[in-house]
Amino acid sequence: MAQRIDQNSFPIKLASASCNQTGGDWPRNLANICAAIDQAAADGADILGLEELGLTGYERGDDFFYSDNDLILQMLRIIARYAAAKAPDLVISVGHPWYFSDKHLPAQADRRKNPLFNRVNNCFDAQSFLAHGDIAAISAKRYLFNYERGYEKRHFEEWSEEAANSYENKYGKGRHGTIVIELPETALPDGTNMPEKTVPFGAPVIRIGAGDKTAQLTHIICEEYWIGSRFDGTGDNDDYGQDNPLAQKARYFDITVALNPNASPPAPEKIDKHRELCKLASRHCEVLVHTDGLGSSGSTFAQFGSRLMAQDGEIISEGKRASFLDMAYTSQIVTVRAPRNKGHAPHLSIPHQFKTDHSPAIQDGPAAWEYGERAEFEEEMRNELLWLFDYMRKNRIQGIAQALSGGADSGYNAAKLRLMIELAVAERGIDGFLDAMPHLTCADKIRAAFKTGGDAAAIDCAADEMLTCVYMGTDNSSEDTLRAAQTLVEGGTDENGDTFKGIGGKFENRNVQNLLEQYCQIYAGMDSLSLFAKNPVAYENVQARARQVLIMTFANTENKLAISNPNLDEGRNSYATWGGDLHGGMISGNAHKNKARQLEHMRLLYEYGLEGAAAPVKSLFWILKNKPSAELQPRGADGKVTQFDEDQLGRSFVQMDVISHFMLNDRPDNQHGRKNSPREVFEKCRSHPAFVSDDIATLHDRIRLSYEKWGHAQFKIHGSPIAATYGKNVDHQSSLRTPNISANHRPELAVLALYVLEELAKADGTSLETISGETLTALHGRALFDTGFAEALAAKMWTPDATDGLKMKIATLYAHLKTDGTALLSTGDAKKVTPQEQKAKA
Repeated sequence: MAQRIDQNSFPIKLASASCNQTGGDWPRNLANICAAIDQAAADGADILGLEELGLTGYERGDDFFYSDNDLILQMLRIIARYAAAKAPDLVISVGHPWYFSDKHLPAQADRRKNPLFNRVNNCFDAQSFLAHGDIAAISAKRYLFNYERGYEKRHFEEWSEEAANSYENKYGKGRHGTIVIELPETALPDGTNMPEKTVPFGAPVIRIGAGDKTAQLTHIICEEYWIGSRFDGTGDNDDYGQDNPLAQKARYFDITVALNPNASPPAPEKIDKHRELCKLASRHCEVLVHTDGLGSSGSTFAQFGSRLMAQDGEIISEGKRASFLDMAYTSQIVTVRAPRNKGHAPHLSIPHQFKTDHSPAIQDGPAAWEYGERAEFEEEMRNELLWLFDYMRKNRIQGIAQALSGGADSGYNAAKLRLMIELAVAERGIDGFLDAMPHLTCADKIRAAFKTGGDAAAIDCAADEMLTCVYMGTDNSSEDTLRAAQTLVEGGTDENGDTFKGIGGKFENRNVQNLLEQYCQIYAGMDSLSLFAKNPVAYENVQARARQVLIMTFANTENKLAISNPNLDEGRNSYATWGGDLHGGMISGNAHKNKARQLEHMRLLYEYGLEGAAAPVKSLFWILKNKPSAELQPRGADGKVTQFDEDQLGRSFVQMDVISHFMLNDRPDNQHGRKNSPREVFEKCRSHPAFVSDDIATLHDRIRLSYEKWGHAQFKIHGSPIAATYGKNVDHQSSLRTPNISANHRPELAVLALYVLEELAKADGTSLETISGETLTALHGRALFDTGFAEALAAKMWTPDATDGLKMKIATLYAHLKTDGTALLSTGDAKKVTPQEQKAKA
């Protein structure tokens, strides 16, 4: 129990429950909420906090436009009556959409911008206090999450306390960001008619209890507790007391419990931010209760289900994250002071009898892995496995069909099926796993295996039934990748002769060389090597596309879901095949993870497994031993593979990730959140250890290649399968909404080229101005504004005979300039168009 010595202090029991909800699945969502109420009632909790939009599921997307106040009101009152029957004094916080508008606002400046007018008729992202069998008050979210992958302003209106304070209806004038609204009469399924009533709506503070034992409650919904922090665009926490909605509320009310319902998309180290924010917010109330949703309610990410409580700037309770249960619950007994009177009455007072004795608090976390040396790896793996678990069970998928190449991407995705089963069984048991997947036709086989061999035998049986892996080699494929693929599934021996167990599943070996030859014959009556000589890209892509058709045939006949294997680097660098490995499945298992990080995680899985849940995956041995190769080009005369990924890509996996981060994700505070220009990317990479061996010309070429590949990747990204998001995804649905058509930074890349050319010239004891006859300022202007200038520079970079994967070389351009710089930059290849001429044309 969190202790505080004060004559006006008394203990309360606070509970936080994360529910694994599904968008629009009312029976499931109500059942999970009621399970949380059952637990809180049995635990003797005074207050139960649930997550943001927990009634509907957070990730509904445009299905939020189906939101219906009548249905929501009915469900809220069903929950309230259920809770009152279980524990009459229990106060519950439930999240849901709620529609409100007043189209009869009096004439005023910007009348239609007023959120109470609600011009576009969106709902508010709301959180209700339920008590004594009905709705007590409703809060509306004041700050919406609308950056990174957030898209809340499309679906919700943003509440304004200032607008509420200026509003007046027949119930009076708004006060402290809160107005009074009517709730209509409601007929419940059991025949009960709930009468109409009024409730505070907006940013209410409610008081519970009586005499010297009272508590004042309010909501600070998700994004609201980030406001004013160092994560809110200012770099420090100095403005928190001034700008944060909770801190502002605390000026007028002594807040006992601030409930912080969340729907937090996952990202690396985000839990550290939540811990810091909880500590920060707790300095403006007696206790801060943070409750995150759990699992995937829609499709694009799984919430961790974090449950934190903080008091006096310290974390006093922490629930286990990434639970595979339908509802995860934590409670804590906290000593609080009765609120002081700051001269402002709460918006509502309701009776509550605080207990004098409490049963022990329920503390299920933090899990051991959360503060271990591999915490970052553990949390990412557990999050994506939870997403896979939810995606399969909520879509009633029988299993996975995997095009298993013997390489890292497909091997990683295949192993995840086994790991998902192990984590689910570790927490739910075999019966719980099958309860979560009642659609599995292999359920009886799994139960029979459990009876004879326990959990281990049941897990083996589940993996065997739910995973089909197909190796589809050609003449280009090696025995190394065949061995890696087969032993991953079936087990084998390592180079020292030590045996290891496979992940399980069915392994199929199908050679597709004949398919490749038939496509080439149908195309032009040629054999495949003739196609390779004519167009190597077409030759490689035919193989990928032929395999896609075959793996989908396995998926169809076995009623399984095929997995697409391109990793994040393939998405950012356009080396996945459209209609091939890009579309080799209906979902992607690793689109959120760059190749270097994936290989690191595979090594950790091989060495350690997942703490307390999954043994080391030793069958990854041969995959990790092999050098990554697509094996899509003919082998050498000695029969050995000659094609290796990093050699062809012109950058190492680590270098690709660093460049992509600075291109796409880095938004420094000292640039006011503006993304980096190509030159800024260059400077940041220049000081990064991944490029310590690069000269400036090579670094330029690597960066230019990344931009070119990113532009080419857009149409592939647009057509990519759905995947779990984890901070850096590039899909157009929910992560980066980048255009398919753009200049792709060509003018800015020309500026970068000029900057590097100037440095190369200085190294030769001259200058670009001397070589070209133009000042750098004039050249920069031409790079940005002259038609054809950037293209002219790029044309002279083309180096078709390069074998290092970098065919656009600044050194080639520099050699041209030294030979005939004036002709190249002043007259021949580019037409000068001054800014004044541009303006005149416009």
